[in-house]
Amino acid sequence: MQDEGSAPRRTENPPHAVGVVLPGGRAGAAGPRLRLVLLLVFVAGWALAAIKPPLAEVHWDAPIMLYASKRVVDTDFHANFVRDAAEVARQVEQADWDRSVSYFPEPFWVFTKLGHLSLLAGFVALGDTPEAGLRIAHLGFGALLAASVAMAMLLARNLALLRGWSGSPWSLAAGLAVAGLSCVLSGIFWYMSGNFVSEVPALFFVCAALLALSAALRRGSRALAALSGVLLFAAYWCRPDFAWVAICVALLVLLVAIRRPRPRSVTLMPILVGAGFAILGFAVYAWIYHPLADPRLYAAFAGLLRSYAPNPPEHFFRLFVISGGLLWIGVLLALFMRPWSRGVGFGLAWLGLTGLPWLVQAMLGSAAQSRMFLMAWPPLFLLAALGWAALFERARHVRRPA
Repeated sequence: MQDEGSAPRRTENPPHAVGVVLPGGRAGAAGPRLRLVLLLVFVAGWALAAIKPPLAEVHWDAPIMLYASKRVVDTDFHANFVRDAAEVARQVEQADWDRSVSYFPEPFWVFTKLGHLSLLAGFVALGDTPEAGLRIAHLGFGALLAASVAMAMLLARNLALLRGWSGSPWSLAAGLAVAGLSCVLSGIFWYMSGNFVSEVPALFFVCAALLALSAALRRGSRALAALSGVLLFAAYWCRPDFAWVAICVALLVLLVAIRRPRPRSVTLMPILVGAGFAILGFAVYAWIYHPLADPRLYAAFAGLLRSYAPNPPEHFFRLFVISGGLLWIGVLLALFMRPWSRGVGFGLAWLGLTGLPWLVQAMLGSAAQSRMFLMAWPPLFLLAALGWAALFERARHVRRPA
């Protein structure tokens, strides 16, 4: 089936193990232009963080996270969790904690963000004064968010090529540019810029992990696959649920590979290597902080949050739409212009799998906030980029003389 573009497929490129056409010279023709676009999007996103005053228009958790990061710098923060692990776990298992202090077991909540707090502490420690540390952390987290957008653009490009984009490289580069700029210009980006919440570093690391994995799939590189596993564990260390979006894309790639009669080692090996390194990182983490890394504790904690702030199911959907910002325009274009293309189908399946836990939480009436849905940005970027690219491709053919 012909994909997003209408140009004929190049027959000299051999099919890849995941059932795609490896890009040849045409795919890289827009390389310098795309690098310029990535730089402009990153600079624009970081400039917004520079304009925004520290701790202005941020989530109420941001000052709490800032204070906790100072504790990481000034106290034996990690050693205390190792020492008190059994008590912290008991509070969650038995739902027994000091409710005059918090509506939920706060020590375990902090534990689920150890990677995030450690990274934030690193930024804060760079300042000679508290004010300088705050400014550096503000700009640092703004840079992480802007870099996440740039990496999501590159990831969308890699996945579009892996799924057989056959149109003009210029159209794809233009689609990526509009998707990136539309995200930066969205209200959710302004809100998250300079925000010291765990979603920012988790999004950064999961985008980096997926970018490394997609590059490993295209090049057959085990080193990049190993790097993707390390980065995926870093995302988990910042916010555990963000690892799910990477697991979903790996499952979909494997599903596509299984349906192909060709050898699957080119697909299977990078995913296995990446998974192995991620599991190794988690095993070390679980050994150090035993029993706090038990996933059942995280599920029990999520159940306690449901009783803390119940919400109707439609609240989840509203926040999900808000979190996508202007990316939804490109998504709608993809649905209307190329609903049955392989790239769009892959993006929709990825988005659907990513949203399954939210669907369950919505039915249970769990608490929700718009920032938690940033996990959907990678699949939304793929769909938005393909939607805008399809529009530019159609315009290119309309302008072409008969």
